[in-house]
Amino acid sequence: AEYMGSERTFYFCAEMSTVTIDPEAPDQPLLAKNSKATPIISVCVCTVFLIIVGIYFGLLFSENYDEDAGCGSVSLPSSFLLDERAFLSSRHNVDVYDSSGKHKLGTFYKKLLSSTTTYRFVDADELIAATMKKRAFSWGAKFDVSSCAQNSSKYLIEQELTLSSIFWQSSYIISKKESGAKDFVEVAKSLKQQLYTTEVSISQDDTLFGTLTRPTINIGGDTWRVKVFNISEVEPYVFGFIGTAVTVSQNEHRNRHRN
Repeated sequence: AEYMGSERTFYFCAEMSTVTIDPEAPDQPLLAKNSKATPIISVCVCTVFLIIVGIYFGLLFSENYDEDAGCGSVSLPSSFLLDERAFLSSRHNVDVYDSSGKHKLGTFYKKLLSSTTTYRFVDADELIAATMKKRAFSWGAKFDVSSCAQNSSKYLIEQELTLSSIFWQSSYIISKKESGAKDFVEVAKSLKQQLYTTEVSISQDDTLFGTLTRPTINIGGDTWRVKVFNISEVEPYVFGFIGTAVTVSQNEHRNRHRN
């Protein structure tokens, strides 16, 4: 409650409505007489309102992909774009386009309801094609990556952070398990550098397998340009998962600091 001169004004839900009481007036509304209950009622009304709005937008923006609709295709070209939906960044979605930016090829997204951090890729027909899931009990961040296709290769991505003399570097160790194999074998390492641009390069020894590049300042949301030079070692959709994970994790980090 806030007092203004001879009047008492109660503010409801950030001034969405007010009740003004004149202490000298003989007749007061029932709500005015029971002024102690007014703040409680205000909080209850606001809480119900926010819950309804949250449910509405949650249903509106939820990803309704049918897991039983069939297996999608992870086939992506050797050059493509990852375009973040900045105006709906809370959805954690990144669309995939061809190198011209005109033809949509699918969507990478983070599941909002999951026991552990989980990303998915759906193809242009909106069929779930691949999943990247964080291991619940592991030392450091480890993600299992696999497509829904039978007899396909599986990947393990392990993230490491190191501090160089100039800037932080986020490196990834990528291991691969061929169909029928028992163990993962390291096939590549990646290095994320950020100065005037952000670039993730994936290579092994002196062989460059591919790059993900974006401008450091992205007012309209992240746009990664992905180039894959050796798809036999690391498939293009794995690059897409890496770019999506970097974008979503940085969005979440910024949101935590704002709050």
